[in-house]
Order: sequence, then C-alpha cells, then structure tokens
Amino acid sequence: VSQMSITTYENKGTAEKPWVIMTPEQIQYMGDDLVAGECRYFKLGANIDMTGIEWIQLNPDSPFDKQIDFDGDNHTISNLTCSNSIKDYTSFFGVLYGKCKNVKFVNATINTDKKGAGILGGYGGTSGKPCEVTNVHVQGTITSTAGTNVGGLFGTACECTITNCSADVVISTKGQMVGGLIGADAGLGVTITN
Repeated sequence: VSQMSITTYENKGTAEKPWVIMTPEQIQYMGDDLVAGECRYFKLGANIDMTGIEWIQLNPDSPFDKQIDFDGDNHTISNLTCSNSIKDYTSFFGVLYGKCKNVKFVNATINTDKKGAGILGGYGGTSGKPCEVTNVHVQGTITSTAGTNVGGLFGTACECTITNCSADVVISTKGQMVGGLIGADAGLGVTITN
C-alpha cells in the first residue's frame, strides 16, 4: 500500500474491508487515513519491526475524535519508538478512541517531557469517546520528565474497558499517578478484568 493507494481505493478502512498492514512503511500511513468523526479499521497481516521509525502518535489533538479499530490479529509490533516532544500523550495512539485487540508491543521505547504517556496511549478513552482494549500485551520502557499520568498501557483511563491485558514496563519518572497498566483512573467508567 502506498500513500496514494490509501486515497484512491474505495471501500478500504471499513469494518468489512479493513486496511491490512504488512510492512513498516504501511503502518506509517495509518495517520493519513484517519478522519475526524469517522471510524477507520486496521488489521495487522504480519509482525511489524519499527526499527528506525520515529513514531508520531495517531490521535493527540483535541477533540480526539479520530476513531480507530485496530486488530493485531495476534501479531507483534516490535521496537516502537515515540519521543515526540511537540504533542502531549506520547504513545502509539495518543488518545485511543475506539478499540485495540490481539497485539503485542515488544521492546517499545517512550520518552517524553509532556503530560500523559503509555505504550498504547496517553489516554485510553476520554469523556464521550470510549475505548476497549482486549488481549493486548506491552513490554518496554517509558521515561517521563513531565512526571504525571504514566502507565504501561495508558497514562490515564477514562470510559475504558481493559480485558486480558498485561504490561511488563520499566517506568522512570519522579512524578505521581504512575502505574503498571494505567497511571490514573479518571473516575468515569473504567473496568479492568483479568
């Protein structure tokens, strides 16, 4: 898939015909396909090694209305690096509004001086924009000089359901609201099971 093919093929990125990501180049086009107020569907068709890619989080800007349905199909994303110092919510998604399932992140590196950080998202859901995370496992390191709201999966969870997930993450920060799965529970409909 080239950048041009994302805009020229019809009926892609839908629930019936999700984008199937096979290469590191293709995963970088995810952000180009997101549309405010719509849900885009992505599915991994192979393991993805992101070595050498400086990742920019997918949904870091208010009103966080780019909805994503991401199915890893039991594949692995390795060597994710996100050190973006321009945007908040340093992570893979930024703010996850939608669903993420069946994926492992291995050897992820998150470095930030902004608020909210996690391997999946700075926020898992936000008010009126829920998220569901199922069978997701993350491993790596997070270094935050901003200090607050840092977690292995999400810095903060809000209207978020997390099921059958785990985090093996070394977090370095001098701040508060820090945790293994989530750093903070925003107090709006957060459920963590198994």
